[in-house]
Amino acid sequence: MVLAACTSTATQAPDTTQVVATLPAATEAPAASVVTIDYWSEFSAPPQSTAMGAVIDAWNASHPNIQLKHTSFENTPYKAALKAAHAGGAVPDAYCDDTAGWLAPYVNADQLVDLTDLFTPAVKENLDQGAIAAVTYKGRQWAAPFGGGVNNLFYYNKDILAEQGIDPATLTTWSAFTAACEKLKQADVTPIIIGNKEGWIGAHYLGHLYVRTMGTVKALELFNRALEPGYKSPLKFTDPMSVKAWELLMELQDKGYFSDGILSDDYAASFAKFFRGDGAFFYSGGWFPAFQKEQAPDFNMGFFLFPAIDGIAESDVTDTVGGYLGMRIPMGAKHPEEAKEYIKWWLTSEEPHRIWAKMNPGDLTCMKSIESIEDASPEVLEFLKLKNNAHHSTIYMDSSLDGDVSQEILWQASNGLFSGSLTPQQAAENAEKIVTEWQQANP
Repeated sequence: MVLAACTSTATQAPDTTQVVATLPAATEAPAASVVTIDYWSEFSAPPQSTAMGAVIDAWNASHPNIQLKHTSFENTPYKAALKAAHAGGAVPDAYCDDTAGWLAPYVNADQLVDLTDLFTPAVKENLDQGAIAAVTYKGRQWAAPFGGGVNNLFYYNKDILAEQGIDPATLTTWSAFTAACEKLKQADVTPIIIGNKEGWIGAHYLGHLYVRTMGTVKALELFNRALEPGYKSPLKFTDPMSVKAWELLMELQDKGYFSDGILSDDYAASFAKFFRGDGAFFYSGGWFPAFQKEQAPDFNMGFFLFPAIDGIAESDVTDTVGGYLGMRIPMGAKHPEEAKEYIKWWLTSEEPHRIWAKMNPGDLTCMKSIESIEDASPEVLEFLKLKNNAHHSTIYMDSSLDGDVSQEILWQASNGLFSGSLTPQQAAENAEKIVTEWQQANP
């Protein structure tokens, strides 16, 4: 357009100045508008906050017209903030949260944008099946998955176990693990550091114990009763193998294997104790080595899979439990189309997955096209081996049922167990009652 406006001959030079002087108003391209996406996550502390910041920086650098503004929350307040935002209509444009059962309440309430059209055959071909399953509900996809790892792990203080003559390679069964805990207790060493103020640690313990007492297949069958409307199974939360999960958790407390502060310490306070050397074992997920490298780089730490339960054929110590995070778009978002562009980026580009996996050792990528990660730590390589050698892999049990139900029958009930207000049998009966009511409401 500029060339056309300036067409002239050399003999018309005196007039050119006049033409050029009028060009800016006629030919300047209008400034491109910038849309700012309000994006939420629960990544309030390193390394996750650092990794998410790097992901957002990469997006903002390559998408100048769609910029992300990141707001972070701590874990438990985040769940409440999301519920309040959806209930009040003041939702962000996009946000990250847990998948599977945590999607169900929002989908059932028609509060999430259906993203199925973004899951092209090429996208599905490049995502592992667990990731697709984690964001699929009622046959549709509702989030862009990322991460996914091996998260049913006990970490241990190598120095303490060496001092007490305990070989971690032998801790593959519950009897061997609890015998080690008893030996540590007799030596005046706190066996297990735990902080369940927020409830999710206890829920994870229970979920992993369900997998070990019932086996992965039956545990999923039991929990899916409160995830898929109309799902039928003869299994009940009051069955002996189900109650056993609660009994084994209570056994650890009754025998004095847990640290003080179980109800008052949150996750950060408890792993600070572990890094300080206050106890031998600490349950966490595959993301934990990244915390250790950030906060206690000289700490001498190892890990092993949650032990199998003696005498139960379905209890397989190789079975792994993990979880996928996912980006969602809420109904009522101000900029849903621009948010979809961000979601599409996560589904089609390796860049955010590589950034996340590199900065969060243990959060393994769900993209099949990524066969290696630059400067992968020894822990990541070991997690990959565990994942590849597992006879079964599944998502967290508290993600295998409706998120609201999960918080009541696992999160809250685990603290009821630790406080003494619930017995294992009462907790199981309460779970069965709540799940039955959910089924009646979701035929």
